[in-house]
Amino acid sequence: MSDVLIPGLLIAAEICDQFQSENTRISFDEIQRICATDAWKDIDNHEVAHIHGCKARAASEIAAFLRRMAVEKGGAK
Repeated sequence: MSDVLIPGLLIAAEICDQFQSENTRISFDEIQRICATDAWKDIDNHEVAHIHGCKARAASEIAAFLRRMAVEKGGAK
């Protein structure tokens, strides 16, 4: 793998971390909003929080994968 690609992988991982952080915040805010009212009783009201939680988890997994690729390919010179 070229030396130019490795920094790109690390930058992509940072972007995934930012995406993960933002979606975690949205999910948490949504859960707080739901819990502040009687809306928590209806499971349909939990959909937005769940979707953003799933996006956050996926972004975290992608970031970890990109970092592993950068480390494996960067150390294999």
